[in-house]
Amino acid sequence: MTEDRLQFKGEYLVRFLVKELRRAREEALRSAMHGDGNDVFDGIYSKYEIIPLTIREDAIRRSETTGYFTDIFSRYAGVSSERTACGITEFRIPFEGDERLFGYTTHPLPFNPYGRVEDGSFIISVKEGDQSHLSDYDYNLSRLRECVGRVRDSVTVYNADLRDIITTFAGKGHASVRRKVRIGH
Repeated sequence: MTEDRLQFKGEYLVRFLVKELRRAREEALRSAMHGDGNDVFDGIYSKYEIIPLTIREDAIRRSETTGYFTDIFSRYAGVSSERTACGITEFRIPFEGDERLFGYTTHPLPFNPYGRVEDGSFIISVKEGDQSHLSDYDYNLSRLRECVGRVRDSVTVYNADLRDIITTFAGKGHASVRRKVRIGH
């Protein structure tokens, strides 16, 4: 079993999205010089579009297994605690969207969920028999909802901006080609 880890931690999502928009803009300008506007738009949009995350709480599956477990508070505090074999309940929360988004920070100080991404599901593991195990699950699920909501909002804006940028810059590329042909360059 892969160990759960802090999710939505890494490069800031906004930085990643801005870099992707710049790459799309540059590609739109280059491609517009050589292709049809609709082909340029469709090809670049499908290449750079990001599918937002959506969790499917209606399809959560619960299973029991045995493994090693570190409690949530030790994980958050970075304190090493003794790891012993115990019963573990895993909650598999299916999601749709771009799995890479779990690796980006959405806010300077988020209280991120612990879990792991595996086979189209976000998995939250809690120790069985511990009175707080369901509160650990509830806490992580609420953090997951919050982070996914922030990611979805950012990606929705990104996709709208992507559409506008490709339309604008592909058009500028075509205008530049027409101008060069008219001038004789």
